[in-house]
Amino acid sequence: MLNFTVVLRHPDSVPWITANNMELFWGARFAIEKWILKLVECSHDLFWLLDKFLILAGARFTPRNRCQRIGWILYRILACPQPPIALLCFVSAVVFEEDSATVVRNLAVFSSFSLSLIKQRLLSQKFGGILTIRGLLEASDFCSGNSDLDESVRKRFKRTSRTIIITITSIITVQQIVCWIPSEPRDIIFGIPQWIALCWGEKVALAIKYWYILISFVCWISKMYACTVTTVVLMMGFQAEQTILAHSFGTIGNSLQDLRQNYWDCELTRKQYWERLKRLVRVSLDQQQLLLRYLEELQSLVEDLFLLIFYASLVLFGMDFVIILYDPSIFMYVTAAGFVFLCSLEVYSLCYLVDSLKDVFEQIAGHMLYLCARLPYSEDHHKDYLDMRVTLQIIALCSRNAVSFGCAGVSEISVKVFAEMLNNCYSVFTFLREMI
Repeated sequence: MLNFTVVLRHPDSVPWITANNMELFWGARFAIEKWILKLVECSHDLFWLLDKFLILAGARFTPRNRCQRIGWILYRILACPQPPIALLCFVSAVVFEEDSATVVRNLAVFSSFSLSLIKQRLLSQKFGGILTIRGLLEASDFCSGNSDLDESVRKRFKRTSRTIIITITSIITVQQIVCWIPSEPRDIIFGIPQWIALCWGEKVALAIKYWYILISFVCWISKMYACTVTTVVLMMGFQAEQTILAHSFGTIGNSLQDLRQNYWDCELTRKQYWERLKRLVRVSLDQQQLLLRYLEELQSLVEDLFLLIFYASLVLFGMDFVIILYDPSIFMYVTAAGFVFLCSLEVYSLCYLVDSLKDVFEQIAGHMLYLCARLPYSEDHHKDYLDMRVTLQIIALCSRNAVSFGCAGVSEISVKVFAEMLNNCYSVFTFLREMI
């Protein structure tokens, strides 16, 4: 029978536990806790999160000191070789006449890197307009007359936007960690041509491979979705401000309820009614004209981005279909399904937000037509009645036609266009399955 003796030693008898080490330990722990608390506090700021996501994508950052400048340069250097390596893998697959699945897979990887670069270029070109719309959202100048409703609408917009950014960042981080784990699927996607090892040695080939996969997901997936995430946040924020303004149009009738009930009592009441109605309509109309100026900047960004992701998705969908038809493995099915889902979600989010924005403008048109139908008529204010009736009808007509997003080949962006895209993709997949 074995006997075990447990010896308990006082901490002072352990050589490495000294006063200085304990002081360093508690100091580091305090610094980490302070950093985490600051991070949690800053994460409540939507645009702080968006700025950090753009830094992760390598889109825009202004270093404040030498260390930040060196880190920024190093991060961008680490992200540079991925597109050339992807192009090299594709050219090698074509030159050495490898199987069709490998050629198309390498082409899809290189196309994804190219799409990320184009999106980053678009983000840089539109950054002036993005800052303009962001200034509108940060100012929160519009008011519907109901502060509780305004605060609720803005909180819902910020909460949803924060959730989107945090979710996408978490998914990208998990993907990058999984990519670091050695596996056969990783070697299939990020494989290096064998002739590199034959010409320059195994160490060079291994260095290129690990450089290829080092920050591919963190940097390049962030680049791919940075422009879309920014656009979605701006559209949701603009929709929130437009919802507040639509509620302001809807409260005009309620503000005139007392005067309307006593409209026939005396001339003074009728005069006050028309003066107040004109003032309320003028104030809301001035706010709407200001929002429409911001809508022009937003429309330019949405149309250019949708043109890019719509046709790029069609091409990448076709490549995925070819890959899974030539290589019908479980891994390829899962990878292709995940990629198709993300591209579809990207297109659908823009289509859905455009339709939602149209619905908000339709609410304004409904409020104006309802107010127009309830205008009181009297002979002494015949001209005021006709002028206001025409004004309200024009506002309603312009509101219904205010939102018109389209691009080459797509007359009007909507969820219907997204449904047609999925139907066409399914038809192409069915055709390819019959042919191959």
